[in-house]
Amino acid sequence: MSDVGICVLLCGGFIGSFYVWRRERTFALSCLKDLQVASTFEPCCFESNNHTTFRNRLISFTGYTGVSLLLLEYLLRKEGTDNTPRGSSAVVHQLLCPGGDVKRCLSVTAKSALATLFLFAGPLLENGAYVFHEDEGIFVLRNLVVCPIGEEVFFRALLLHILLKRRSVMFSVFTSSVLFALSHSHHIFPIVVDEYQNGKQEEKERNDAQPMYWVRALKKLTPMYMCTFACGLLTGYYYSVCTNKNLLATIITHMLCNFIGPPTFRFITSNSCSHRLCYGGIYSSGVVGWLVMLRNVQKPLTGWP
Repeated sequence: MSDVGICVLLCGGFIGSFYVWRRERTFALSCLKDLQVASTFEPCCFESNNHTTFRNRLISFTGYTGVSLLLLEYLLRKEGTDNTPRGSSAVVHQLLCPGGDVKRCLSVTAKSALATLFLFAGPLLENGAYVFHEDEGIFVLRNLVVCPIGEEVFFRALLLHILLKRRSVMFSVFTSSVLFALSHSHHIFPIVVDEYQNGKQEEKERNDAQPMYWVRALKKLTPMYMCTFACGLLTGYYYSVCTNKNLLATIITHMLCNFIGPPTFRFITSNSCSHRLCYGGIYSSGVVGWLVMLRNVQKPLTGWP
């Protein structure tokens, strides 16, 4: 089997781990068979912020992340290309603290985080204090800690390790980013049920209308696909090119992306020309600052054995 095929299967297992739970699996199958039946399920079945749903997915997500770490540890040790001390972890030695240089690892992590803040200067200033608005604590834990760590371990450390053996950096980062975006497809089930329930109030119910709700749900999911794909490209580029496979740097970057959120570009629709010029300049300056900082991130890695 090709390396891409292996990555697709691993990604399928990653998504499928959410459906080891009978309630989650039954709800998803009901959506595929009949939206009218799926709409009768309790709200906790299709609300991602429900505590029971959160608990089940956290267990699945954490378990699969653990399996990914074990597989990555095995692959790194099988290669035997580094000087990992006996009894220590190859993942820690090669990816969390490359070369065993803690100071350099932290320096690269800090500089890559600063570069990301420059890149998101526009959204930060445009959204203002709203970026600090979040849900209750457990969901902050999910968005800013659990997901960034688990997703970077799986999609960057593991999948890129498999792909980069035979593929170019560009192809590997692109492929892992596509898989990362598609891994969010499970969100379509609650969205399509919501569309169905809203549609019932607006138009007469018809059995042949159900595909229309799937189309609407897919349209609503498209921005999420685009944002997660862009996040995958950014962290994949950091991991493969800028930080010499520094996993900690990509985790921090992912946390920042989730915290700040995607750029809204609301300033474009402003009636004030000066407002548009001001924020356009901030967005542009942020990109320039990001490019400059990336050069500084790479400098310490020049000539690194």
